[in-house]
Amino acid sequence: MKRQLLILLLSGWAGLFLSAQEITVTGKVTDAADGNPIPGVNVIVEGTTTGTVTNAEGNYSIKAWPGSTLVFSFVGYTTQKAKVDETGQINISLSADVMNLEEVVVTGYGTSKKKDLTGAVASVRGDQLTKAGASTPEQLLQGRIAGVQIVSNNGEPGAGTQIKVRGASTIRANAQPLYVIDGIPLDMQSTSPDGIAGGALGGAPATSPLTAINPTDIESIDILKDASAAAIYGSRAANGVIIITTKKGKEGTSEITYATSVSTSHLPKKLPVASADEWVAYRRDSLGVTEYNYGANTNWQDQIFRNAVSYDHNLSLVGGTSKTNYRASLNYTSQEGIIKKSDLQRYNGRLNVMQKGLNDFLVIEANINASQIIENRVPVGATGFEGDLLLNALQANPTWPVYDSLGKPFQGTKNAAFTSQERNPIAMLEYTSDLTRTTNILAGVSGMLDFKNGLSYKLSFGTNYANANRFINQSQKLSYMVSTSGSGQINNKELYNYIVEQTLNYSKTFANQSVGAMLGYSYQEYTVRGSNMRGGGYATDGILYTNKIDAGLNTYTTISSYFDNYKFQSYFGRINYNLMERYLLTATVRVDGSSKFGKNKQYGTFPSVALAWRMSEEEFLKNISVLSNLKLRLGWGQTGNSEIGTKNSQYLYTPDNGSKAIIGGATIIG
Repeated sequence: MKRQLLILLLSGWAGLFLSAQEITVTGKVTDAADGNPIPGVNVIVEGTTTGTVTNAEGNYSIKAWPGSTLVFSFVGYTTQKAKVDETGQINISLSADVMNLEEVVVTGYGTSKKKDLTGAVASVRGDQLTKAGASTPEQLLQGRIAGVQIVSNNGEPGAGTQIKVRGASTIRANAQPLYVIDGIPLDMQSTSPDGIAGGALGGAPATSPLTAINPTDIESIDILKDASAAAIYGSRAANGVIIITTKKGKEGTSEITYATSVSTSHLPKKLPVASADEWVAYRRDSLGVTEYNYGANTNWQDQIFRNAVSYDHNLSLVGGTSKTNYRASLNYTSQEGIIKKSDLQRYNGRLNVMQKGLNDFLVIEANINASQIIENRVPVGATGFEGDLLLNALQANPTWPVYDSLGKPFQGTKNAAFTSQERNPIAMLEYTSDLTRTTNILAGVSGMLDFKNGLSYKLSFGTNYANANRFINQSQKLSYMVSTSGSGQINNKELYNYIVEQTLNYSKTFANQSVGAMLGYSYQEYTVRGSNMRGGGYATDGILYTNKIDAGLNTYTTISSYFDNYKFQSYFGRINYNLMERYLLTATVRVDGSSKFGKNKQYGTFPSVALAWRMSEEEFLKNISVLSNLKLRLGWGQTGNSEIGTKNSQYLYTPDNGSKAIIGGATIIG
């Protein structure tokens, strides 16, 4: 009986295992109206980053687990979902999304229906923003917007990204787009303090300044791609503008929602490297060298990588009345990196409140986002190859053992010590610690007066504060740190900006035409300050060097600090005209002044004009069912790039007793 029961249990487990295997799902996507295939449809396994697109015949093939959900989406069509079963066959018919044309898009200091757009504006919202494992808003956009290229600096959690909207627009200044979160333009430099001084010692690059925003709090992301659309942001719009709008409260019974997710990540493919036998044979046969064979067979990629697990917990409260609504949310994210010891933890809270008063004449809105981010980082991305963990894992001697006879990371023998360019990747991991703590607060409040005749006035105030502290310790046990008896660094960076804006809006609809106008003023000030402390020559590594950084030798101690401040003052306006829902005109102008610019050119003017013809609304095209929205656009605009140094227009003097200079007609020595 026991034996039969055991056989049944084993059979049950085997059946369960077999039924849970990943399968290949195939199918075809067609147009519901005429049955024609639709190429380029996005097919994504819901809650993952696994996806593909349909080919020219509308066919697709994708790996998925039975019971998972496939999401089919394409511009101009309603998104559909389908469950995967054991048959592995799913055919889908997509219907034209007529309501999509009525969707409201944020265009900068205002909104517009998608059908009325005259510039190149792309939008991502709703279910499209669901992506498991996304720790920053940029990651939500990957593969979703045409003409937007997103490349991560590296694979660590919270890593910074390089985003190019329609290619690079500069070769010297910052190429990142402008980010605007709930009306507050951000300073797009990283909040992360500097890494390790000296690339060969092993550092880590800057992380994303948007990590402080919880992706599940985002309602929509709108991208202004061409100059006619982005010119309303003037001297900061040369690389495009990404507008992030967070979720707000809504009228109705209060709702409490809790959502959690668990995701895994792994290295999809290891780079091919020589085995120990191949390495020894090559050196013997090609170079005539037989030394440095330590007898092990180590694949260093296996030693530094792992299967990472991430957890995400979200709790939200939403509700309100016709006069008051609110939304509050809490988030905890724990994300492991695929490199051992790397991880990110984020604690985030957000509150949005709206209150109407004086018979809806006055509308007050307020929001605040507060976050604490803790990052454990590893030495990747350093400028010197000796300091980069990944490069060392690829070029390290495969005959080295991972650990020596004492259980410590192998770093050579008494008779053959490591050279300055030889590094055990595991020693780099175990004897280096790099901790960053970042506090970030983003808040805004606005008041709007609605005069009920198409005229409204809005006053807004916003602020963003970030403070980050980075603690880096490199133990004297590292072979390349013996000469300096270890190294410790404490680096701090503080960023602060505030903005005050006023806008006056007017809109009027006549029999077959409508007109809208907007005038605005903006003042924004940025402050950046920081300090760096470095020590070395420590007598013991019994405590972290950063806990007593002054305990080292004075010859290795360095202290530095920096400060920067710059301001923007702007005047802007826009006119929209719509005739018969067919002929559209948008014209904008912005005058930007900045303390970064030279005194002889303190202000710049950035105009734009765009025309659009909705051809599908003409009588001779209305009856063609395949044309839901055929539009011809023509746009022109000027934008600028203010991401330059703050002192570029001023003289820079350096003391030198052996030099002379003529300044103001006088000869100055030194």
